[in-house]
Amino acid sequence: MDRARSLGVGGWARNLPDGSVEVVGLATAETVEVFEALVRRGPPAAEVTAITVEDVPHEHVDSKSFIIKR
Repeated sequence: MDRARSLGVGGWARNLPDGSVEVVGLATAETVEVFEALVRRGPPAAEVTAITVEDVPHEHVDSKSFIIKR
């Protein structure tokens, strides 16, 4: 979350019932590339086995904040 905010990425992250994590981010194309690379690595205790990238309509994302949804 702090990395998303420091990059200026808006959006959210949330844990899903199956153990996966959904991350939605909105930023410039260049920033999204950097953010995606961070997501691919994951935090130190995580094991990222795969990611799926999809376009999400930008009107569904708050570009001013990045939050953890519960």
